[in-house]
Amino acid sequence: MALKDVIDRCGMRVLILLICWVGLGSFGAPDYVHILSSVGAALCVVGMTEAFLPSREKRSAYKPPVSFRLREFARAALSRDNARRFMIVALILLGFSFFIPFSVWYYVLIGVNVLATVLCLAFGNR
Repeated sequence: MALKDVIDRCGMRVLILLICWVGLGSFGAPDYVHILSSVGAALCVVGMTEAFLPSREKRSAYKPPVSFRLREFARAALSRDNARRFMIVALILLGFSFFIPFSVWYYVLIGVNVLATVLCLAFGNR
């Protein structure tokens, strides 16, 4: 990787951190909460940008059609190993839904995880 690429990547990360710092600073939280939330939000945004925006080396490479990429994603997500993980997450959310006052969103996510478990068991590779 060339030096200019490293500078571009680091500059983008610093810019994202500064935007998160300014955006989250208006809530009046204590300093330590402001720092932790800004760094956490910046790390999430940087991870998403790196996942969705390919590097310069990958931009020029052949890109398969969207249907093939969706099929590969579904094949990886709907494996039998993931069925157990989806069910564990659904059970954890069910446990937390008894203690949280706004439990409707928990029930929606529990339904999504149970549906993902059923799809994994029905269509997952053996």
